[in-house]
Amino acid sequence: MRGTTVLRASADGAVTIRRDPRGGLVVSGLGVREQIWHGPVCHASTSLGAASEDYLIARIEGSAGLTMTSSGEGGPLRLAADEDMRWESLQAASGHFGITGADLRRVRDVEIKINQGAKPGKGGRLAGAKVTPTVAKARNIPVGTDALSPDPKHDIYSIEDMPAEVWLWLLYSTYCGIKITGSNYTRYVAAGMWSNFVVDYLLIDAGTGGSGNYHGDSAHVGWPDAFRTVLHTHHALMGEKVDLDGSGLRVIRDANGVPFGASGGTRLLASGGLRGELDMLKVLIAGADGLVEGTIGKAAAFGCTQCGNCHLDCPRGGITTKQELTVQNDRGLMARRMRNWTALNMVKLAVLLDALNRESGALDADGAVARPELLLDDIRLLRGRTDLLEMPEWAAPDDEVGDDAAPAAPTLAAPTPDRKSVV
Repeated sequence: MRGTTVLRASADGAVTIRRDPRGGLVVSGLGVREQIWHGPVCHASTSLGAASEDYLIARIEGSAGLTMTSSGEGGPLRLAADEDMRWESLQAASGHFGITGADLRRVRDVEIKINQGAKPGKGGRLAGAKVTPTVAKARNIPVGTDALSPDPKHDIYSIEDMPAEVWLWLLYSTYCGIKITGSNYTRYVAAGMWSNFVVDYLLIDAGTGGSGNYHGDSAHVGWPDAFRTVLHTHHALMGEKVDLDGSGLRVIRDANGVPFGASGGTRLLASGGLRGELDMLKVLIAGADGLVEGTIGKAAAFGCTQCGNCHLDCPRGGITTKQELTVQNDRGLMARRMRNWTALNMVKLAVLLDALNRESGALDADGAVARPELLLDDIRLLRGRTDLLEMPEWAAPDDEVGDDAAPAAPTLAAPTPDRKSVV
């Protein structure tokens, strides 16, 4: 069988080109990474312990084949099926809980988490009540003991330290990205990354995101929204120039002149506080290449009451780690609901994109293409299209107005003609 499927091989046999029985060719071997095609919205990290194993596994199994799901910093979720495991993004945070070489050979993506919007500057604080035998085994701590992740990620103290960390994970032929908190300095970190080394994506996490694994004193201190953070970072990168290949200076990132993705291959992803598809659309327009979303709406389908105590414990079986409550979970039903949510999310984004095309005149009343030059036929074409938004314009400060006077109310800038505006 091997002789009939292998078409070409390198001299040392490390890289091969094989004929796939299902059709097409497969390149595999040392240094070869399989391309990952997925929807525009991936599922954000939720750690083992912060939520129940039933909920976390249902997220991956339900979304397999559609989009990637991050494991969170509590350790890898070891699924029985290798095909499902390939749709798990393994998060490497400050604790590096439970990560082994065997796990890295089963996943296709590693997310290096430096910090997170829900608790910037703080490591995870998992309450002892949520440390069950399963969690204790994954984190190598006693049952019922508070799990404290280190505040900083000691492997990385500067932009110069990042390449070594990235190359460590790339040795397993995985994709690799970096997750940081949105702040005033995000654009400088992004510019330093783009001009010094290439990583597959930079994930910017806003402060309105939640967590089931944090201390109350570290909540709500990050930048409040993903839109502003991505907008600032995208436009800062559009103004930076670097010579990547010796051909001369060129902008690191432009509005959309480089085929899908930033120049050099790095993508800009956003997460934190995305409450619906309209929020997602706005952040894509602000400059994101993709989104990572963990809204409570998905958990609500599993019995979430939105009590806001994820970091303490959950009274329902969907998120809690209490065995007396998890017995009510139906993992198969949870996986089907997650898949339905993922598919419906993409349908809603497609409907919004269609509405933009109708309002701009790109499509006529019958849905036929009327103006091809205005047509948005790929959601990635939204990147940086701020002309589609109505942006508030503040009046210039008046020197004659006293310090105690109320600031003038903002006005909405007029949208570009023939373009749909999203408020």
